[in-house]
Amino acid sequence: MTEVFQAWRLSCMEKHTAIHLLNWALRQVLGPGTEQRGSHLNPERLRFDVATQVSWAQRSSLHTRRRA
Repeated sequence: MTEVFQAWRLSCMEKHTAIHLLNWALRQVLGPGTEQRGSHLNPERLRFDVATQVSWAQRSSLHTRRRA
């Protein structure tokens, strides 16, 4: 039981760290008007809710530039 709990906890900790990294990266790309509005994580998945002042056209442009 302890090993299962530790594996579950480690998986959640990894996803929690990923939330912080994702938040930082989005703010770097989309600017300071980008805010985390919520998140949910469990060992199998991670959900990240975000709001930004960047328009859809600007997001598309950023995506194209980043892939080049």
